[in-house]
Amino acid sequence: MGKTLDSTKHWRHGWWVVIWLLFLPACATVNMQDQPQSQLPSTQAPAAVEIPPAQNSSGRSYWWYVPVQVAWPEQQPTAWYVDILLAHQLFKPLLIEYAQHIQLWRFHRRAVRDRTGHRFSFIFYAPKPTAMAILDKLAQNTLIPELIAANVIEKVDLPDGNNASNPAVEATSDKNWSLAMQRAWPYFAMGASQVWLGLIDQYVASSAQTQENPLTDSEALETVDIEALAQFYQTIDQKMVVTWETEGGHALLHHLNALFGYGEVAIYERRMMRF
Repeated sequence: MGKTLDSTKHWRHGWWVVIWLLFLPACATVNMQDQPQSQLPSTQAPAAVEIPPAQNSSGRSYWWYVPVQVAWPEQQPTAWYVDILLAHQLFKPLLIEYAQHIQLWRFHRRAVRDRTGHRFSFIFYAPKPTAMAILDKLAQNTLIPELIAANVIEKVDLPDGNNASNPAVEATSDKNWSLAMQRAWPYFAMGASQVWLGLIDQYVASSAQTQENPLTDSEALETVDIEALAQFYQTIDQKMVVTWETEGGHALLHHLNALFGYGEVAIYERRMMRF
């Protein structure tokens, strides 16, 4: 059983992720804002992780899930902005700090009126010591109990580090796909998640310049009013919706289709179309 927070190969890949994340605007967290580059948190893994380069490049990685149950009262619309808040405030700092030790990662969003409801998940592929360090950071994160107290989220489920999942790269892919697609897809999912997070980061940065960001004048995230934080990320969500509606078709779907030679593709309606 995993813990529930309730009311309260290889070095080159790692450096590529570090470079990508560090080139995003430096406003991922309040503690990073208004600091010179030299004072930003180190991207090196803390001493507690203690993963020597040899183990990091050849050690076995596993898939780890961190699902967040988002509050979704009856008769209320889906609070999609909460996913954006969680990705930017809760998980991006961890991606920066442990970039050299996370081989693959992605976000997963879903909201259906069923037993699962609205759930936002951070899924990553890393060695057990890295996962333990990440899960420990989440267990101590003070933002989580504040979001729970404000009825923004209901809980965060942390996996049991003693029960590592399947180490196969394809283990979390859809079993209805071909094995080749199952093995390749996690890299696509990570790239798409990077684009999504990169857009969020840019919109947060531009909002800070126009003084719309409630985090700008705060010294620590604990001092930020959760209601103001939620309202701010609603504005970011609106910008993301517009971006998808106006640019997703060409910037993302069209160019993805181009990589596969502009061929026809079967969609859920089982008809053929081009992007």
